[in-house]
Amino acid sequence: MSEGKEKKKGANAELKYPLPDKRISLDSHFDIIKAYVVASNNGKNPAGYKELEPFNKIITTLVSGCNKFFENLEIITKSEVGKYLPTEKGIDLCKALQWKDENLIKEAMQKIVESTWFWNQTKQYLMINEHVTRDELIQKIGLNCEADPQKHTRSLDKLIEYMMTAKLIVEKDGKFILGKTEKHENGSKPKILLDPNKVEESKSNIVKPVYNSSEINMSFGLLINPETSEEQIRKSIRVIVDELEKIQQEKTENSQ
Repeated sequence: MSEGKEKKKGANAELKYPLPDKRISLDSHFDIIKAYVVASNNGKNPAGYKELEPFNKIITTLVSGCNKFFENLEIITKSEVGKYLPTEKGIDLCKALQWKDENLIKEAMQKIVESTWFWNQTKQYLMINEHVTRDELIQKIGLNCEADPQKHTRSLDKLIEYMMTAKLIVEKDGKFILGKTEKHENGSKPKILLDPNKVEESKSNIVKPVYNSSEINMSFGLLINPETSEEQIRKSIRVIVDELEKIQQEKTENSQ
């Protein structure tokens, strides 16, 4: 079959990134991952539909709806035509699921999700907006992978389930925020890092900037992409202006 014909096949053909089959629940995803690990003897022997058939919980006809997605998440890797091997990430998740330990499952899921395109997009979005609704997050992720809202909304919702299971995002009062692992240690918002030209350490080991002239050398980072709205840009600029005002005030106090 030619490459052109292959691209027309499947619901994922027109997408920038493969999405999970909307018919398959997260629990079924876990069942498939465990089946791959067990059927392959912990990644030693390639496994396909035939090897997965003994696992009664799995409808083997639906496995193909997960394979491309699992490959993208580096949970499995293709060994030969129709057969796959679980990766270290997949095996670690299987072990955690077998022990039914929530902390182990969270850690295994974090290793999987933290390297994904949808988590990278979500993290940037929440660092700018702090909290968003489910519909807003689905739309943001969907635009990034060029999804069709009428076809792929339920599949996109499963990506949110992955991030929630990894505790990278949590739902509070009907809106999503970054999980504790992604927040600043003291629970505050991430602050802009300043880079004064000179610093000195006080007796209390607190590093403070030293201003020897009317000029201060510093740099700011402002991440802007085609999806960034004018309101988000204005909000980021306001944060920078506020920081500059604080610096000017501290400079004035130090000079007195």
